[in-house]
Amino acid sequence: MTVNRHRRFPVCAGPWSDRASETPRLTPHGRLAYVNAVYRPLASMKLHHYLRPDLIILDLQTEGVESTLRDLVRNLAEHGLIDDEQHALDALLEREAAQSTGIGCGVAIPHAVYPELSSTVIELALSRTGIDFLALDEKPVHTIFLLLSPPNLSSTHIKLLARIARLMRQPAVQERLLNAASAEDVIERIRQFDEQHP
Repeated sequence: MTVNRHRRFPVCAGPWSDRASETPRLTPHGRLAYVNAVYRPLASMKLHHYLRPDLIILDLQTEGVESTLRDLVRNLAEHGLIDDEQHALDALLEREAAQSTGIGCGVAIPHAVYPELSSTVIELALSRTGIDFLALDEKPVHTIFLLLSPPNLSSTHIKLLARIARLMRQPAVQERLLNAASAEDVIERIRQFDEQHP
């Protein structure tokens, strides 16, 4: 992890080890590298196709893991995507209890299975001040991709995790998202990434 003196937000730097293994002791780079290396052959999908403006929060104001997940789940319920907020929250918190999805470099990807869904849902939240998400590198999280998928779409779920990992490896991506003027602008910037990195 390095911080560019001309940037306000963390930038990932350094080698991405292909030798990373799936253990709680992986470095931030190792966690992202593991997902990307193992699932990269599956990652040729377009992330922006799964994003919608009403599920993008430009400046999330929460503190801590549970508070953050509770707000994100409530937003999904308010948009009619889930019926049982507590069920979804419990599934996400269970995943966090097993191992934090704050993978380092200012990124968290909380995810879980939610049987009542018919398709995968992605919610993207940005925090300029940063959130204590108990991340692997103990740094504040600025970018959160929340994924919920039904059990029969595990392959899609994995592909999207890989796609997000690849996106967040790109230099300056996080700052470009955090500096976006609107939800539509966020999607456009991710669309550009999708086009540049098929």
